[in-house]
Amino acid sequence: MYARVKDDFEGGVQWYGETVKLDLEARKLIERTKNKPVKYKLTVSNIS
Repeated sequence: MYARVKDDFEGGVQWYGETVKLDLEARKLIERTKNKPVKYKLTVSNIS
């Protein structure tokens, strides 16, 4: 994400990405996998 928006984004790109990820996780739209490294996937109820 950083490489794609760093030239056009004002502020902390990585903090913004973290905030969005945590928001999606709190709304149960994504969930963490149990693998290492941790990855994320759409939740079953969110898949159409």
